[in-house]
Amino acid sequence: MQIQALSHSTLSSAVELANLVFPYQKLLERADLAFRLSLSSGWIPKLILRLASVAEARYWVALNEDGDVIGVTGLYKYLNAKDDSLWLGWTCVSPMARGKGIGGQLVDFAIAKARSEGKQFLKLYTSNHPNEATAQYLYERRGLQIVSEKEIRGTPFKRIYRELELKPKNDFIG
Repeated sequence: MQIQALSHSTLSSAVELANLVFPYQKLLERADLAFRLSLSSGWIPKLILRLASVAEARYWVALNEDGDVIGVTGLYKYLNAKDDSLWLGWTCVSPMARGKGIGGQLVDFAIAKARSEGKQFLKLYTSNHPNEATAQYLYERRGLQIVSEKEIRGTPFKRIYRELELKPKNDFIG
């Protein structure tokens, strides 16, 4: 398996995978929109990201030996974030490639990226939807602790917010 930056050549496969794994998407939180905007430059894509309260978004794909997209992960930052954090987004693995540690490698990759950029926290939101049950164990094993839960209006599910402290705060004793 190889992890590389999302590109125009891997875009449609990445969108297809995310749509398969995450069938319930809000209007401004759709995989196709997020992925396309991350590859676009200019003021219009930046304006659309701002409307979604996102300052920046980057995504990566996991490829198998044949060059097929078998996983996706991403990091993004909210405009109004008051802390030094990045959010993990759209992390998923093809159902046919699960059970091989790919999800763990994608999450480890994102954690390493956030740490290398000097961020203090990695955050994410997920849900208790059955499609995301295995991911909960993965996040727990990586130290992403539940910090809050919210009902998802109109569904029987909850949105679960998780957080990992990447580095301790600088406490000066003086």
